[in-house]
Amino acid sequence: MHEAAKLPERLGRLIVSPKAYAKQKSLLAGFRWLRANLPLGAVETEGFDPFWVVTKHADILEIIRQHNLFHNGDRAHTLVPRASDETARALTGGSPHPIRTLVHMDQPDHLKYRRITQSWFTQQRVKSLEDRIRAIARASVDRMAEHGSSCDFVRDVAIHYPLHVLKSAVASPLAGYCGSGVSGEAWRPEMQPGRLSDGRHKPAPARSRRAAPSFRLGRGSFHGIIQKRAPRKLDFD
Repeated sequence: MHEAAKLPERLGRLIVSPKAYAKQKSLLAGFRWLRANLPLGAVETEGFDPFWVVTKHADILEIIRQHNLFHNGDRAHTLVPRASDETARALTGGSPHPIRTLVHMDQPDHLKYRRITQSWFTQQRVKSLEDRIRAIARASVDRMAEHGSSCDFVRDVAIHYPLHVLKSAVASPLAGYCGSGVSGEAWRPEMQPGRLSDGRHKPAPARSRRAAPSFRLGRGSFHGIIQKRAPRKLDFD
């Protein structure tokens, strides 16, 4: 990799630091500097595979339009340490994605799967979900308020809200998956691949043992839904 294309080491360490995203002042200043001086550059830092940093909006749009060149499925969609990537691939038999969804797919799979659900998300159908989603949002805010003066927003609100919306939208038997138990544990921030709650790297075996049962439970839940609904048209109403 050409030296001129590399980010300064200090900025590379900042971009991969979880703590930098909590306060963000130094991180945002770093991105401003990059947009002015090095809008496209590479990061090489300990514990991570080399990756490119793109900081200008126009460049990002140009990249996402070139599906044949820039793939969805080759690497993890979030910035993860090398050890986390290796763990994910060990769990899945080679894929960096513990769960493969539409955003992880390339052609021809992406178009085929997109066509399955495209008609479900027309403006009229999305509008029909508004009251239901607003009720879930209000309930989420009420639960957050019950924590008093402080809470962990990700653990207590953010990771549950989209799962409950999904459960409601497809009328699925996901109550156990969205609730407590081993499946709930895997969605807690400290159980996400790569980091302990204090920011240190987690050993891969511990991540594997905690995450694998949850992913199997999730696959099993959705497989049941698919089998039940396959003979008829899926509808949100």
